[in-house]
Amino acid sequence: MDFVEMYYNQTYGSYPFSIKDNKIKSQNLIDYLLDANIKDNDIIDFITTTTKQDFLSHDMLPDSLWDESLLTRDTFYYHNSLQIRSKAPRWNPLTSQEVLSKFYVEMEIKFNLDDLINYFYSSLRIDKILIDINKDRGSFKYLLNKYKKFTFCEPIDFVLELIDYANNNNDERIKTPLDLANNEEVTYTSFKRKAVNANSNRHNIIVWRSNHD
Repeated sequence: MDFVEMYYNQTYGSYPFSIKDNKIKSQNLIDYLLDANIKDNDIIDFITTTTKQDFLSHDMLPDSLWDESLLTRDTFYYHNSLQIRSKAPRWNPLTSQEVLSKFYVEMEIKFNLDDLINYFYSSLRIDKILIDINKDRGSFKYLLNKYKKFTFCEPIDFVLELIDYANNNNDERIKTPLDLANNEEVTYTSFKRKAVNANSNRHNIIVWRSNHD
């Protein structure tokens, strides 16, 4: 489905500009929404109800896209699961050259409590017999609230970092979400250092995909 064509047809009747720049900008936003796994119906709702502009932009997106998500708009997240990055280089056999994509680091939109729980189960290979989904939901809500006081990262980032630390160190003590707190001190020290370095080098800034492919 050509969402960009749909937008210009319903707002202008057809694409009204002599150059393609605005269409490319609009397509980049649509590509972002598709990469973020936003449903077609939600994209259609957006483009048919948004204000008339020369091109679709990020600030036009409705806050409702973040409903029930643990993520907030215009917030940088460190964890790979919460990022959408530019495509890996590909090889062009016709030119015998590597083709590089334009660099961008964008943020996911949808990542809810169930996504976090599933990441925990799969990363640490939690035995099904130990799973108590309702209790685990409550435990993760507790942890997310506990880490709100951190100023160098978002709570979801820190919890994901705790999971990765346990996974990378084969920590067999971790059977429930609350067990993740066993490693919070060492994780706090390493993550804060990483975040401070990222901030000083301006590596914690959202970079939207280029206006041109």
